[in-house]
Amino acid sequence: MKQTAKRIISIYLLLHLLLMLAESLIIWFPVYFVLYGGIQAVVLLILLNQKTVDTMSVSKRKGIYLFAVMEIAYTLALLVAGDFLFYDVLGIGVLPWACLKGTIFTNPEFSHIMPGVSLSALYLSLAVVGLVGCAIRRMLKKM
Repeated sequence: MKQTAKRIISIYLLLHLLLMLAESLIIWFPVYFVLYGGIQAVVLLILLNQKTVDTMSVSKRKGIYLFAVMEIAYTLALLVAGDFLFYDVLGIGVLPWACLKGTIFTNPEFSHIMPGVSLSALYLSLAVVGLVGCAIRRMLKKM
């Protein structure tokens, strides 16, 4: 991983955390932190700052790139949730929320967490597949 890519990903993750904190001041901080990639962003920042570029394995670099792309999806979900929040409170929104009227996405109980739930399920499945792959690779190396 090049130093510039490492720096760009780090800056992006910090901006994602700031956006999440700004939006979560209005709703619930712990829920937003868990559902919208706060834990994943902190873990990625630790991984990026933990090792130097030369000692990082290829699979770890690919994993960091994959999960950085997942953070982009979390940021988009945050923007959708923020747009609905503005639409709900001020009546101003960029997205056409009228066409979603009557769905779970415009239900006041679930509208603020719905975009993050599906992404968290996807992230969890990717993490489980990655961990199983690493375990299988370790077992094959021992044989």
